Amino acid sequence: MSVLVVGLSHRSAPVDLLERVALSTEGVTKLLADVLASDHATEALVLSTCNRVEVYAEVDKFHGGLAQASELLARRAGVDLDELTPHLYVHYEDRAVSHLFSVACGLDSMVVGESQVLGQVRLALRTAQDAGAAGHQLGSLAQQACLDPRRDRHERGSRPTRGTQEQRTRPDPPAENDQLRIEDRADGGDRRAQARGDVIDH
Repeated sequence: MSVLVVGLSHRSAPVDLLERVALSTEGVTKLLADVLASDHATEALVLSTCNRVEVYAEVDKFHGGLAQASELLARRAGVDLDELTPHLYVHYEDRAVSHLFSVACGLDSMVVGESQVLGQVRLALRTAQDAGAAGHQLGSLAQQACLDPRRDRHERGSRPTRGTQEQRTRPDPPAENDQLRIEDRADGGDRRAQARGDVIDH
């Protein structure tokens, strides 16, 4: 089993799409149940804020887990998968773990180092635990991510940097046939959802 994250954020999607995809507390709970009921996931955690919506899952297969998580996110958000796909990013195994830690400590935020997202990650963990979706793997991982930023700031004696805004990156333009395909990077640890020609395995 391995950790997978699929989502979109201020880095990959326009504001109007993020607003449409953002989930209520009820929507998050329902998406957690959807992911747990899928074929490839045994644990799930959903982080939904004004700047990002991400599905974390413990999966037994990368391609199958990615396809189902993407479809379920699109369905629960009420957005066509073809519209959502060009704006999705995907991290797997070690890269998924690193991404969660970066999010929790504010390094992936619009304002680098802001602390509000840490509370949002804690809320996502509590919601997943209450729903019985976060087991040993994701539960322990999220707890460590929530503890690490506080410990790191204490050790450095620093405060979150405010007022420094990250550059927003724009996704590559989609191909004519917007189907989900996986492109493996050279290091094998990070894989990204791209709008390409072939449909991935379900």
